[in-house]
Amino acid sequence: MEFFGEPAGPGWSRTEDKLFENALVIFPEGTANRWALVAGHVPGRTPREVWAHYCELVQDVEMIEQGRVEVPVYGDGDDDDDYDGGEAEPSGSDRTAQVGGSRARAEERKRGVPWTEEEH
Repeated sequence: MEFFGEPAGPGWSRTEDKLFENALVIFPEGTANRWALVAGHVPGRTPREVWAHYCELVQDVEMIEQGRVEVPVYGDGDDDDDYDGGEAEPSGSDRTAQVGGSRARAEERKRGVPWTEEEH
């Protein structure tokens, strides 16, 4: 992306992206000197660089909305293909206890058969 014939600058780090996104919320469209103000929140970036980055973001959103970008498939948590925690994968309540931590174990302990009068 170019801003008045100049390249957009080097790649952006995740930290810079977050600072940029937060600044866009602080300074919405219509704010006077918006790009200078946004650049002030992203150290080392010029108003031209933040404007160019914004234009790239707008293009990305447009492509997504037009269906020109394939949405990645994420696991739903039930996929066992990537389990690498040992010899055999835990099942049932064992797996719940591992995934849920101590809270799941506490709930598991609560479930049980009550004692009979003879056992007391």
